[in-house]
Amino acid sequence: MKINKLAVLALCVFAVQAFATFQEADNIIHNGESYRLLTSPMEQYFEKFPERRPPPGGCSNNWSGYHAKFEIIQNELWVVDIQSRAGCGGGPSITRDCLDGQESAKVDWFTGLLVIPTGDMIGYPVGFGEYAEYKLIEIENGNYVKEFDLTHEQFLDYLRLAAQAPSVEWFTGAAAGTKNFSISTADELAGLAMIVNGTAKDGEGKYVRHEFDGDTVMLTNNINLSVYSVGEGWVPIGSGAILPLLTPGEITSRIDLSFRGTFDGGGKVISNLTINRPFNGRWQGLFGLIEGGSVKNLGLENVNITSGGIYVGAIVGLLRDGGLVAGCYSTGTVAGKDNVGGVAGGVLNVSGVTDSYSAAAVSGDRSVGGIVGLLGGVGIYTGPGEVFVPDVSQVTNSYSTGTVSGAREVGGIVGTIETGSRVANCAALNPSVTATLQNEGRVAGHFDRNRRYLYDNFSYTEMTNNIGNTTWANKGAGEKDGADLTAAEVMADGTINGSFVNAGVWTAENGKLPGLFGKTVAMPAHLSGGVSVKFATRNQTAPPQFVKATGRTLHLRLTGRGRVDIYALNGARVRTFDLNQGTHTLRLNSLPRGMYVVKAQSGAWKQSARVLVK
Repeated sequence: MKINKLAVLALCVFAVQAFATFQEADNIIHNGESYRLLTSPMEQYFEKFPERRPPPGGCSNNWSGYHAKFEIIQNELWVVDIQSRAGCGGGPSITRDCLDGQESAKVDWFTGLLVIPTGDMIGYPVGFGEYAEYKLIEIENGNYVKEFDLTHEQFLDYLRLAAQAPSVEWFTGAAAGTKNFSISTADELAGLAMIVNGTAKDGEGKYVRHEFDGDTVMLTNNINLSVYSVGEGWVPIGSGAILPLLTPGEITSRIDLSFRGTFDGGGKVISNLTINRPFNGRWQGLFGLIEGGSVKNLGLENVNITSGGIYVGAIVGLLRDGGLVAGCYSTGTVAGKDNVGGVAGGVLNVSGVTDSYSAAAVSGDRSVGGIVGLLGGVGIYTGPGEVFVPDVSQVTNSYSTGTVSGAREVGGIVGTIETGSRVANCAALNPSVTATLQNEGRVAGHFDRNRRYLYDNFSYTEMTNNIGNTTWANKGAGEKDGADLTAAEVMADGTINGSFVNAGVWTAENGKLPGLFGKTVAMPAHLSGGVSVKFATRNQTAPPQFVKATGRTLHLRLTGRGRVDIYALNGARVRTFDLNQGTHTLRLNSLPRGMYVVKAQSGAWKQSARVLVK
């Protein structure tokens, strides 16, 4: 039996969102107990016999115009009473009018799930309400099949599963030789994954597999992937898998299933991508494996990826064989084991990431980077003469602003750079980059210092390391820690020191970070500058005199002549102000960023405050 899960989903979403007032539900008697019934079995009946439908209700708590009572009798679902709701309150029985003269009837027109709340109501009562527990009863042509109990969270997961309906018609229905496709829904995107992964079927039930080599898939709408967050979550587009039997007798084999075409996001955003495979899962991301293909002009927002495998990234797990990611960004969290990146887990074999950024928090074990985890392979030998050709993969014109953490080989842009690959014109603006064991760097965690792979890269000066300070040993535009770039410099120049000026790609505005698709990016808190004050008053004999902090200034009011001293945490006095009575503005522009103690005194009045200069 195939249950119409979408009908159940539509009912519940409609009930919660469409009605501003709490709705009167039908009732059902089951095993001698009476319950509210959130499903409406009579609706299928009235669709079949519209002339028997009562007029719409006249009260805001029941727009259907009727209230039905059901009972499960000897494993059959029966409707035993229908009352009018033409006005507010109860109404006369209209059972005979609705059932063509019958006083009751078996509900043999209904196949689906009965949704019964069995727990306490939670949240504000709108629509049919939400409940702590539910009972779902499966009905086929009016006959009881089985039932199961769910918690509130399990019920929500069920609804998400019910809403999943991967669609491949946009591909299987296209004319032979079509090279350009468009998709606009989460289900069509899931269909793309099935087509590439070899699990899709056409209208005749035959398996369909296509890598889109030379083809373009265009995204025409923003997509929310929340309904694909249940269980292990999203199935990446392109992954190593055991292929199903394509024809009778064909040997099942494992091959690398990859996307080889062009995926053009068209400046659209895919949100709420969730992957939950903490104990396995190589090649995890929106795309699992791209070989020679590309992803461009795409935003991923609020990703939540957890994987126990290798090659994990928001846009793509592994990009290789001339693949490209261009004009893309990500936000959220990305966690994996090895080769983990905010955009791509691994970029190998003359592949690249360019004109992209990530605000995602990235974590893993080895080779962890704000943009790319592992960049470049070991290269190849060309033949008998053993001429070595290095893998020249690259990350260019990109920046990262999220925290990056791991055990070894951890970098703000790239975790590990292999022979021949390079990172150029990038900005590591992360608040922290930490490797608990070895090899951390503001730009790159690890690379061969005997070869030059880093060019014109900058890093946020207050980025902290594993021991919590801002001391980095290998500074310089061509070194693993990059050249210093202060928050003030970032704020003053929306192109980040002139690095992001491609008018066809980046949009820049002073006081903000450069963005894609004609938009800028709000400055994150650790770069926005200003003064944060935490009062620690002692010997106070008057109301607090620190008025407020704005920008990089501290505003102070004194009721008499006084003095203000500013101390570093090591006790050294760094500034002194002798002030008259009145309101004063203390400008802290010349102070290095860090924590200070401000002590003010006026006669018998004393006050101190901790001040964080950002």
